Amino acid sequence: MKLNLLFSQQKQKFIDESNNREDREVVKFLNTLAKDKPWKYLEVGSGLGRFSLKVKNLFQNINIECFEINPDLAKITSDKGLKTTVGNAIDMSYPDESFDVVHCSHVIEHFKYPEVTELLDQLMRVTKTSGYIIIRSPLWYPGFYLDIDHIRPYPPETILSYFKNKQQQKIGTGNLEIINCWYRRENYKIFNIGSSKIKYFFNALLAFSWTYIKFPFSKKNGYVLILRKIN
Repeated sequence: MKLNLLFSQQKQKFIDESNNREDREVVKFLNTLAKDKPWKYLEVGSGLGRFSLKVKNLFQNINIECFEINPDLAKITSDKGLKTTVGNAIDMSYPDESFDVVHCSHVIEHFKYPEVTELLDQLMRVTKTSGYIIIRSPLWYPGFYLDIDHIRPYPPETILSYFKNKQQQKIGTGNLEIINCWYRRENYKIFNIGSSKIKYFFNALLAFSWTYIKFPFSKKNGYVLILRKIN
């Protein structure tokens, strides 16, 4: 029982550290925004509101609105005091250029083509000119499809190509510039070794090592892409 409790506590520390490493890149950027200006911020796919609440607590001048497809999750964020709209991200009801910052974390990988282009169009549409679009998403790695609703990974180059490459079925409208692109490297994982118990044990040790000394780490398996809408 004590060993199981130790592994459970370690797993939570690993999850917290993994989230915090990604969060830091976004928080670092938000810290560059003018403190004397009110910023309208949209969280697309807000889930349980973990990051939205973090932003709310850190930045008094950022006015947050959540957008979530799952009404049960939307109720949770609403109950936590976050203005929340229920709907599908490929058909958001907001007027054009409604938000200064649009944050879309771990959402685009759940869409197939061409729906993913509709999502990108919506993100662009509701963002003000000179505003910012922040996209977080996993890259492909051996465990990518362990999430049943993961459709496919979309690297940063794919998103940028949609708005720039003229030889496509559909081309995004508008121009973007890259402010920053940060790549995530999480703990190294073993997927093919012995029994499930042995695999669990070794991966738990690798996660423990990564949590405290950041080694050994994986190849790039996710990113934070920060873009500015030019027009």
